[in-house]
Amino acid sequence: MPNEGRSLVFEVQKNRRRLSVRVPGEWFGLKHDVVLNATSVELDALIAALGRTRAIMLEHPPLNYGDSVRHGPTNPRWEVAKEAGTGNPLLSIRHLGFGWVHFALPKQEAVKLGHALLLQATDPAPLN
Repeated sequence: MPNEGRSLVFEVQKNRRRLSVRVPGEWFGLKHDVVLNATSVELDALIAALGRTRAIMLEHPPLNYGDSVRHGPTNPRWEVAKEAGTGNPLLSIRHLGFGWVHFALPKQEAVKLGHALLLQATDPAPLN
């Protein structure tokens, strides 16, 4: 079980082109550890496949963001386009770990988001 004993070990090679992930064999009832060696392109494919699979599993992530730590990359690249077929806004944000993440927003939600961002950006009060 992942919650017991040893945990995953990540090691990026010196040239920063490959990653080794060591998974404790006992997580799967094996005698030996399982080692994954992958390039960044292979990791991108694995992350995308894991994300698609995770999305159909039960125990979904919470609907509300909550009071957890709120921070992220400063000034990420982003783009807005129209979604093919619906014409709804498509917000794309570049995450260094996940690549480009895309969100198709209904027009009324895009208006709410734009308004909320404008209120935050023009609020002179510092965050505590």
